[in-house]
Amino acid sequence: MIESPESSGRAQASELPGGQAVVARYIGPYDGLAEAWKQVNAWMAEHGVNGGAATWEHYVSDPSVTPPEKLETRIVWPIGG
Repeated sequence: MIESPESSGRAQASELPGGQAVVARYIGPYDGLAEAWKQVNAWMAEHGVNGGAATWEHYVSDPSVTPPEKLETRIVWPIGG
């Protein structure tokens, strides 16, 4: 078992679930993420995939140096049982 570092301030260590997940790559400004999530949800429903409870976004690009239209975000939705 790996020990989590102690949390300090506003950041906290956490553990993400392992297993299969639906992963979508979104390119564009952050204000378009809500629509991207809707599209992922629609794809999952169309393909009979049940999502788990824990979802997250992986912000690949640095918004301080990347134009909004080129920001890359990975949407991750674990597959539920």
